[in-house]
Amino acid sequence: MAWPESKAPDCCGQSRRFKALAAREAYLDEPIPNIRITDVAVQIGLEGDEFDLALDYAAGQGWFEDAEVGDNASWVSLTPAGVAVAKS
Repeated sequence: MAWPESKAPDCCGQSRRFKALAAREAYLDEPIPNIRITDVAVQIGLEGDEFDLALDYAAGQGWFEDAEVGDNASWVSLTPAGVAVAKS
């Protein structure tokens, strides 16, 4: 994907944002509801494009994947790579 120059992800910045989101989770190996990710993003000051870019970057790096949980909410799980980044 070609990013417009003004929207190009800042690799280091996006990694720090991902770590800040993941740091709020006690159990990185368990599924996380998407609403929790949104709530934490607001708590750490991520909004709008900044939040979207952080999630897009993390997804592009393969740091999380959709999780199957038995309710109607949307959930994600961190991949082993995502857990490693979150703990680094």
